[in-house]
Parts: sequence; structure tokens; C-alpha cells
Amino acid sequence: CSAGSFAASEGAVSCAAASSGSFVGDIGASSQLECLAGRFAAGAGATACSICERGTFSANDGATSCALASAGSYVLKDGAKLERSCPSGRFSGVGASYCTVCAPGTWSPSGAAACLAADAGLVAPTGAAYEFDIDAVLVVAGTFGPDWRAAFEEAIFSLLPTDGFFNYTTVTSGNVVPRVDSSSGGVVPCLDSTSWHKLGEPSKDCAWASQWSPRCTVRGENKTLAQVACPCACAEESRRRRLDDAGQLMTVGYVVDATYISSPEENVTTITELARLDFIDALEAALTDGLVNDTMPGLDVVVDVPATLEDLEATTVTTTGVSGGDGDTLPSSCAPGKFALAGSTGCADCERGRFNPIAGQSSCLLASAGAFVNVTGATKSTPCSKGTFSAGQATRECELCEAGSFSADVAQTSCLLSRAGSYVPGVGATMDVPCSPGSFSAGAGATECTPCSPGSFQKDAGRSGCQFASAGTFVSEEGATNETLCAPGFFSTTGQSECTSCSPPTFNDLVGQS
Repeated sequence: CSAGSFAASEGAVSCAAASSGSFVGDIGASSQLECLAGRFAAGAGATACSICERGTFSANDGATSCALASAGSYVLKDGAKLERSCPSGRFSGVGASYCTVCAPGTWSPSGAAACLAADAGLVAPTGAAYEFDIDAVLVVAGTFGPDWRAAFEEAIFSLLPTDGFFNYTTVTSGNVVPRVDSSSGGVVPCLDSTSWHKLGEPSKDCAWASQWSPRCTVRGENKTLAQVACPCACAEESRRRRLDDAGQLMTVGYVVDATYISSPEENVTTITELARLDFIDALEAALTDGLVNDTMPGLDVVVDVPATLEDLEATTVTTTGVSGGDGDTLPSSCAPGKFALAGSTGCADCERGRFNPIAGQSSCLLASAGAFVNVTGATKSTPCSKGTFSAGQATRECELCEAGSFSADVAQTSCLLSRAGSYVPGVGATMDVPCSPGSFSAGAGATECTPCSPGSFQKDAGRSGCQFASAGTFVSEEGATNETLCAPGFFSTTGQSECTSCSPPTFNDLVGQS
């Protein structure tokens, strides 16, 4: 029976084609094998199972097709047996190989097919931005020209994916050193295999198997995976290349810089390992698909795929920087003193003149008349102090009472005019001042007191007017607090600034005569 068919019993008159979901890889087979989970055979007569591509999976053995990753899930690698839910802060549609980060101002729970706008008063959680250095090597044989580094770095960069979780930014080449294979005592395996060994069977022609990985997976010409027990190996000792040969294997070190926006529920340990696996998967795919040598036409070297695949497992990832991220997986309330409209990318501080005493608000309160807010992000308003006032809402600073007015209490919306008999000489007064004896203020709002004019006086403080000098007295100067009796020989009527002398033939021998 040819490959793809089998005869299950003796005396068969024909061979049966492998059924859908199964395959027969060898000639002369007596049974078929089910495709393992992560692989499939769509029709009858398959000689090998096809691998489920990224974005698809098969959960059970014997699959005839691969299922698309459902919305809200993803399948990152080829050959997957299951799908994984998108972490919170990401989303995906059907058949996704990775989950997209929610746009600023939106969020998602785990397993979401779309992101939601954060409600008013809430802000969507944010992941952290991570920076990594990925240290890896490529094993090659050949010669290096004077300008090999730029070509090498460009070649490696071209192999890295542009649509995954990680953003690969730069490649920097490092040291070039001879590679020693410890398992062969200083002898390096040859670059091309000539035979293949399967447990319990004789050697067979290995031409159909082009590449191998340390996991004993053989990728055939049609890029399907064959189920084999061990990799290709050189059949003849003479075909091995020794370290002292002209074309000895060299290990080229290089560092790839990468960035990653985490979802809120991820941690750095998980992300570091994801970065390592994502990079290894990308290089393994390029190596096993035969893309590596094609990308380096400017270098006179040949990549040793088996050795490079082996050394890829030693790839290390170092976190070089972390910024942002709040650790929340659900939208969080804006703190007091802040607010957010629906779908906002962050909470905003309340402006001056406004405040917010509680969390989770979509707007801020106006400072009431008699109060003020002079800073941003305030959680309360402040009453205007004595001597100041605010007439309206949303006041940023209280105004000083003008001269002639005052406010004796806090939180005033206006100032009081100084009373008659009092005055306020300057701004910001907390009380009015009584006029001193010898002066007066006739009405409200006085900024100063008026001295009593000659012929009048005021003996008391806080008066709104002056008294006229009575008959028989006089007041000669302004600002007087008392009247003076006229001397003998003189007299006066009311309100006189001086006494009049008696004219002949009259006389006056007493004081205070009118």
C-alpha cells in the first residue's frame, strides 16, 4: 500500500485510503493514525496531517478541520490544541491570533469581543508599558565582510513579526565566537543531513525532511509535521565538519529591543516569558520555513538551522523599563477633586472655582456665593474670610471689602457700609471705626470722619453731627470737643466762633453772657 493508504488485514485485495482526520505516512502500512490535537486531515488519503495555523485550533485527535478562535479569544501559535481568552483590557474578533489593546478611555473584562467605554465618573484601567532586551544567537558557517553587521541586523529584523503582542524596535549585533558542540566532543554536525533514523526501523532516505527542531519535529516539503522519533543526522563521519576546518561554525550574538503594552491583570514574570516564547516562535518559524538564509544575500554565510534551533532555547529576556499601569482590571472611580466624562482617557482635576467632595463624579460643583476655590483638584470650597466677600458662584478668589465698607463675619456675599458716625479708611476691613470726639460722619459708607467746624463741637465719639456752640460760648477752632465761655465784657449768640465785645455804653461783668 502506498503512503496515504493501508490494509488492515491479511488477504486484502485493495488498500483503504486513510480516512479524514487520519493519515498514513509510510508505505506498506497496516493501520492509519489519527491526527493529533492541533493538526487535521481534511480529506481521505492523507500522507501527513496539516498543522492548525495561528488563529485556529483543534482540541481533539482525529480532527478533519481546525476551529477558528472564537470572538474574545486568540490562538498565538501554530498547532494549538485550545484557544485562550483575551486578558482584560484586550479584545478580539473571530479567528484572532492575538488580542488588541483597548483604545484609551475604553476597557474590557476577560474574554471580550469588544471594548466598552468607561462610564461617566470612571476611568478605564491602563496596562503598563514594558521594555525588553532579548539576547539570542544565530549559528552560521562562512565568512564575514567588513560591513556585515548592518546586513545581519536588517536580516534578523525582517524575520520578526509586526502584528503580534510585541513591538520589535531594533536589532544590535554582538560578538562572533566559534561554536563547540559538547555532545560531539568538539565535532560540529554537518549542515545537510543524508539519512533519517526511526526507532525500530532501518535508516531511510531523509531527503523529504528538510529541517528539524530539538523537539524531534520534522517539517516536510509541504510544511506539514511528521510524527517521528528523532531528527535527521549525518550518516557518514566523513561528512562532519571539524572546528579546525575552514568553514567552522560560528555563533553570532545579537540583542533585540522590544516593547509591550500589558493588560492590567498581567505581571512582569508572565510577560517576560511571553516575550521569550513569542521571539522563539518567530525565529523557529523562519528557520523551519527556510526563510533565514534567503534574507541575508549580503553575507557569505549559511545558517546552521539545527544548531540555531538548539541554541534558541537559551534565549534570555531582561526587563529594561516599566512605565504606567494602575493594576486595576475594572474601571475605577475618579478620586474626590476629579471628574470624568463617559469614555474619558483619564480623570481630570476640578478647575479653580469648582470642587468635588466625593469619588466617581462626572462633573464638579460650583463654589457657592460667599466661598471660593483657588486651586485645581479641590475637594471642598473655602468660606470667604472676614473683610472679604464673593457675590456669585465659581469664585476663584474672594474680593476685599472696599474702603467705606466691611464684613464682620465669614462667608459673606457682600460687604456692609460703615454706619453714620463711623468710617472705614481702607480695604479688607472687618469692622467700622467710630468717629473720634471732635469729628463726625453724616451718613453710611464714610471713608473718613469730618472735623467739627469752628462754632461747633462734639464731645462724644461715633456721632453723625456736631453741636453748635450755645449762646454765651464760642468754639474758635475745628475739631473741638468742648465750647468755651465768653469772658466778662464779651457775649455771643448760638454757633459763634468768637465772642463779641460789649460796645459803649453797655458792659458785662459776668462770663458766658449772651
